[in-house]
Amino acid sequence: MITKNKVALGFLSFIVLLSLAIRAVNFFAPPEPGYINFRGHVYPVLVPLTNEQKFTGLSGRKDLGKYFGMYFAFEKQGVYTMVMRDMLIPLDMVWLSDNKIVEIKPDLQPEPGKLEDQLTRYFNAANLADAVIELPAGTAKFWGMKPGESMIFCLDEKTCRR
Repeated sequence: MITKNKVALGFLSFIVLLSLAIRAVNFFAPPEPGYINFRGHVYPVLVPLTNEQKFTGLSGRKDLGKYFGMYFAFEKQGVYTMVMRDMLIPLDMVWLSDNKIVEIKPDLQPEPGKLEDQLTRYFNAANLADAVIELPAGTAKFWGMKPGESMIFCLDEKTCRR
């Protein structure tokens, strides 16, 4: 005979398993595409939306493929620290505030094979920021990026081209 407690326990177990499955899907979901308008040119970027995607970032990638970089947006202005966890490629990191470049850290080298507690390089800007874009090393120098320049993020390419 099935009791109310068994039904409730079964339903609760189902809800727990369902939430774990949804979390697993979110963890392994790829970052969303977005766009950056820099000097009137529009470039595709990856945009991590979940905490898991932000934690993973560009870890394990040998290159960015068709993407210009990875754009990390934050809810408010602050000092945000970035780390090159499990990175295989060197990066330029560009901190933005209100769509303006506030700081550039060029040619940051990965620390391959180091565990989380062994990483020695953490990167943050001296200025407040509300976003960071990670680019392949050399990009900032190649484009001559400077603090004060605009770099506008858009979710769709058409909006970015306006």
